Amino acid sequence: MFCVWLLALCLPAQAADTLTILFTHDLHSYFTGIHEIDNNRLRRAGGYARLYTAIEQIRQQNPGATLLVDGGDVAMGAFFHTLFTTHFAELQLMNRMGYDAVTIGNHDFDFGVDALQTALQVYFSDASHTCAVVASNLKGLAGTDEYIVLTKAGYRIGIFGLLGTEARSQSLIDKDLPYENYITAAARMVEQLRDTEKVDVVMCLSHSGTKENVKHSEDVQLARHVPGIDVIISGHTHSLLRQPLVEGHTVIGSAEAYGKYLGCIKLAMTNGKPQMASYDVIKIDSAMAENSAIKLAVGDYKKLVEAHYLNAENTGFDEPLAEVMNSIWASSDNIALEHLIADAFMDAAQKAENKRPDIVVAPSGSIRTSLYKGTVTAEELFKILPLGVGEDKKPTFPLIKVYFYGRELRDLCEVDASLSGMAPDARLFFAGLRYTYYSGSLFCNKVKRVEIQDSAGAYIVPDNDKLYSVVVGLYTAKMMGIVKEKTFGILSLSPKNAAGQPITDWNAAIIHDREGREIKEWVALKNYLQLGRKEGCEIPLFDYKVQVGERKIKQTGFSLFEEIKYLNTFALCCYITILLLLITLLLFLYKILRKLIRYIRSKG
Repeated sequence: MFCVWLLALCLPAQAADTLTILFTHDLHSYFTGIHEIDNNRLRRAGGYARLYTAIEQIRQQNPGATLLVDGGDVAMGAFFHTLFTTHFAELQLMNRMGYDAVTIGNHDFDFGVDALQTALQVYFSDASHTCAVVASNLKGLAGTDEYIVLTKAGYRIGIFGLLGTEARSQSLIDKDLPYENYITAAARMVEQLRDTEKVDVVMCLSHSGTKENVKHSEDVQLARHVPGIDVIISGHTHSLLRQPLVEGHTVIGSAEAYGKYLGCIKLAMTNGKPQMASYDVIKIDSAMAENSAIKLAVGDYKKLVEAHYLNAENTGFDEPLAEVMNSIWASSDNIALEHLIADAFMDAAQKAENKRPDIVVAPSGSIRTSLYKGTVTAEELFKILPLGVGEDKKPTFPLIKVYFYGRELRDLCEVDASLSGMAPDARLFFAGLRYTYYSGSLFCNKVKRVEIQDSAGAYIVPDNDKLYSVVVGLYTAKMMGIVKEKTFGILSLSPKNAAGQPITDWNAAIIHDREGREIKEWVALKNYLQLGRKEGCEIPLFDYKVQVGERKIKQTGFSLFEEIKYLNTFALCCYITILLLLITLLLFLYKILRKLIRYIRSKG
């Protein structure tokens, strides 16, 4: 009996029947949740206090056998990220909620690498932290680990984190921060965890994402190229996988964004290998009670936001700003929020400089949520345009003024008409400009007519050789500068200064108000909504009715006359190529026909 007991001590601990993995990703600082429409009713989803209630319920059902992880983009999206470098409130609160590990997403770099380094130093300076930050293909981030190994219910679990290729291209990572290809790094981590650490389960927190097109679905490609991963928590693309993707032995889970869902994967050991026992995504909404301790902590962070940021803006966190008469949807084909934002930017720039800019551009890619009917608070308005930072190191992106020649405006509109179908973030909306396009025209030659508004409000055709002022957000202007590269020279946009020289210093183009402060995107929108304030009316009423079709005039089908009249170089080359191919085909058929005729005659 003694020998049997001694042998049992020497054997490795046996795992419990199941290991429960709870996961989130792309929380984006949404401590209080997000509004959404469900069955034509506005309700609030997510919220860390509700999320924590769900987490604790599952933990109590699986004591000692539950793991809680996050797939990146913990910050950037709500007022709380204004505390990023001073408190890193997101990671502090997640640590309090018992997260075991998180990884870094592209938006966590929105304030720059130095800001993220500072935020991490603030977090890791608290010796009581227990949540690890894993970043396997990003080198040099203070306090982060390439991987960690945890033991839960007898399982040895190796966890590593990745930033995918697309996410890397969308981040503000400078060249001084080394980056390793995510698949190469994953293979290296799997070898380390399997061969050296001898783990039972290999888990990857991947900020890479899944897409319907498997070729562009980075986490599917990761699973195919590195089959030694058991579980991939897939962030970045905000995908909601109600059923997991399974590639070989690898389970891929994704739970949308903003804490609207809590993902849950249960693993069981079969023949010494972990197998998926169940998978679920749990809806987090107002039907779930809020945890009082986390709710109180969120309230404390609200006070910090007001003290550190909002007091200088003369705005309160939950202050009602306007009563919006109808919901205005982002990227709508009817009444689009982006057109409203363009009009708000136009108003802000005109008031700052006592002169109306010629054109304003607002892209879908910078809009994070819609504007819902009812009372709009400062918190909800900020969530629409929350991203970025200016030269003043304060959120959000500032407005800047650049210049384009009249001949470039057609290419600007062509980005919207031709490219936005493949890249929705490139969908553009305008103030001071309208264009006409044919849906059946050749790619990158759809736009046939561009018109801008003169000082009297009438639409006129721009002069090709004249510079026109264009107001945009700072990030949008930078993206315009890479259109030529991304379209292989088919379309070309070169943001310039008033003298017609390419811009080399973006900060010099920032628009300031009369007090010398940068005009921020969200503040411009806030001020525009409040234009309807009247005496005796505590909250201004706002009603917006500009139809998309008023500024984007769609002609269905194809017009040969219009195609020839507005033929650009790319289209000309395409049509010449098509013509040459047709001539070649006709010559080939002609030769075949001649041979056939000769053959028939010879037999006759």
